[in-house]
Amino acid sequence: MMTGSLQQEHGCETGGDHWHEWDMRPLRLMLIDDDRVCLALLAQACEAAGHFCETFSSPVRALQAYSRESRAYDVVLSDLMMPEMNGLQLLQGVREIAPQALVIIVSGCSDFNTVVDAINYRAYSFFLKPFNIGDILTTLDRAGRELEKQRKVQDEQDLLLKEYIKLKRDFGEARMRLRKFEAKILAQKDIEV
Repeated sequence: MMTGSLQQEHGCETGGDHWHEWDMRPLRLMLIDDDRVCLALLAQACEAAGHFCETFSSPVRALQAYSRESRAYDVVLSDLMMPEMNGLQLLQGVREIAPQALVIIVSGCSDFNTVVDAINYRAYSFFLKPFNIGDILTTLDRAGRELEKQRKVQDEQDLLLKEYIKLKRDFGEARMRLRKFEAKILAQKDIEV
C-alpha cells in the first residue's frame, strides 16, 4: 500500500470516502499515464470502485489499442504531459476514432490555455494534480449514468426501428393482398358484364 506522501508526490490523493450510488454496469476504463506509480494507484482505486481498467504507460500504444477496439472502452482517462504524445493529442486521436468518446484529462500543469484547449477539444472533464481520487470516481459515476441513458435511448431507437421495419413489411404485404383482391373484383365485374 502506498503512503499518503508517496500518493501526493505522484499527484494521486486517495483522501475521503467515495460513496457510490452505482446501479449500472461497471465502466471499462482506459487509463494512460507515463508515471507508473500514479497509474497503478488510479487503477487500484477504480477497480476497487468496481470498474474494469486497462492501463497504458505509452499514449501511442494506448491510441493504437483504442483504434483497434474503441468499443471496448467507456471512458479514457489520460495524463496530459507524457513523452511521445501529450494528452490533448491523444484526445484528438480518440475523437477521430469515436467522436462521442468520453475523455478525462489529468494534468500537473495549471496553465490556463491548457485547460481551455482541453475544453475546446471537448474533454469530458479536466483535473489538476494532485487530484482527489474521490472526485475522479464521482465524475466516473456521472459518466456512467450518462452512458446508461445513452444506451437506453439507443435501445429504444433500435426497438422503434425494428417495429417500423415490421410495420412497413406488414403494410407492403397488406397492400399486395388489397391489389390482388381489387384485381379479383374487377375480373368478376368484367365477367358479369
